[in-house]
Amino acid sequence: MEWIVKKLKAFIGRLKGLIVACYKGLLKRCSGLFYEDWETTEEELAKCQKMVDEARQRILSQEKENNQSV
Repeated sequence: MEWIVKKLKAFIGRLKGLIVACYKGLLKRCSGLFYEDWETTEEELAKCQKMVDEARQRILSQEKENNQSV
């Protein structure tokens, strides 16, 4: 039982780290999403939305890979 708990904690830690890394990357590349910037254009917002979608897909695919390895 203890082994399973350790594996689950490790999995949650890896996933949490991946999510934090993705959002930090988004903050650096796409400040228009996180600050009130009335000068942000529709093109910039579309680019930011695309980055968010790509990050979400990376997280989901990584989670799927981790689930298969456990």
